[in-house]
Amino acid sequence: MDLKDASSFFDLTVCADAYLPANTFLGQLDLYDDSKRDGVTVERRILSVSPEITMPPRSVVTIEGLTWIVGQKNTDSFQGSAIRNKYVIHQAQALGKLQTVKQLLTTGGVDLYSSAIWVKDSKEVESSSKLYSFMDTFFALGEDVFAGQVLTLGADKYRIRNVYLGGSGIQIGEASVMPRLNITSITYMSTSGLAYNAASDSFGTITPTVFNGLWERFQDSYNYETASAPKYVTGDLLLVVEKSSVATPKSGDTLTMFGFSWIVISFQDDLNLCWELQVRRA
Repeated sequence: MDLKDASSFFDLTVCADAYLPANTFLGQLDLYDDSKRDGVTVERRILSVSPEITMPPRSVVTIEGLTWIVGQKNTDSFQGSAIRNKYVIHQAQALGKLQTVKQLLTTGGVDLYSSAIWVKDSKEVESSSKLYSFMDTFFALGEDVFAGQVLTLGADKYRIRNVYLGGSGIQIGEASVMPRLNITSITYMSTSGLAYNAASDSFGTITPTVFNGLWERFQDSYNYETASAPKYVTGDLLLVVEKSSVATPKSGDTLTMFGFSWIVISFQDDLNLCWELQVRRA
């Protein structure tokens, strides 16, 4: 009997393309290693298939009701012929959505399977006694993931801060947990294009505009581009707004958010059709 055929005898587990469930193939899962219960590898297993099997295009499979992200392939061979292909697979938590902040505030983005695993908590005792979680998020190789995007899984949002390729062949996004319900209505008073009246110390009549913005902790997404940039002080927030809502922000612009007045301290381009505003209670 051919060794490759013999090794496929127990390929009895049905694996389906998670995005196109009608496309299936057969394979085997390794035995579950429960000794890894406390590590980030707790949701990883090995999928073994015949060399003739090609993984789905987006590298996500459903096996016995659970969804797995498929990583790196390793080939077992004998006398120069491939006998088995083995893949590292990482369990996906849910079908989420990956978006830029612009897409989060409007529409668009990519629906994809992902998961988030806690890595550590950080403390900022100078401003709060709270703990802030830092996570690893997981994506199939080939998904267009980059720093600055927001991953939504259920009711939770994660701000991607860095992306790297893990040794398992799965993309890993280092991410901060964003505050819940962090899209809120803004009433913005822009001074752009208005002449300053030194006698009255005012800009005359300002017409407010109302739109939605996304707020988050300033510490999770700041970037000091120059040494003279205004520094963070306790209570500052980062407010991300669409450029279509605020064409030209200025330091000193004011806004109303959560029923309080805020002032724009500084701003920068997020390079994805939005402004990032550093705002402070007025």
